[in-house]
Amino acid sequence: EGVFLSSEMLLAAMPTLVNLEDDSKASLIAIYERHMRYEEAARRTLATAEAEHEKREADLRRERDALLAERKALLASHSAREEELQAELSRSAAAIEEAKKEAADATLRASEAEAVAEAAREEASLKRETSKALKEEVIE
Repeated sequence: EGVFLSSEMLLAAMPTLVNLEDDSKASLIAIYERHMRYEEAARRTLATAEAEHEKREADLRRERDALLAERKALLASHSAREEELQAELSRSAAAIEEAKKEAADATLRASEAEAVAEAAREEASLKRETSKALKEEVIE
């Protein structure tokens, strides 16, 4: 029952089969037919497994390609965001420099205004002293 025969073996045994009794021939043919069914089932199973393997392989390739595309998009997005942040940083640095210049200009103008105010106070004080001196001269 565990004996499997190939087609070649069966053909080679044909002359001998003629001499076998009908029961033995029938048993041998049954064994051969069962072997052929098992072999066909094994071929179908193998074909199914290969088809499933190819489908899974194709699915994995598509998944890998999708992940690579997503990674590429994320890298591009990251790069674009990095450029935006760099540009914003440059604008902020320029704004800080401009604010420093404006603060320095304001400080200079305040110093100049203070100097003008001091000069005006000194001039007013001098005028008062001159006026007082003139009045004293006139009184004398």
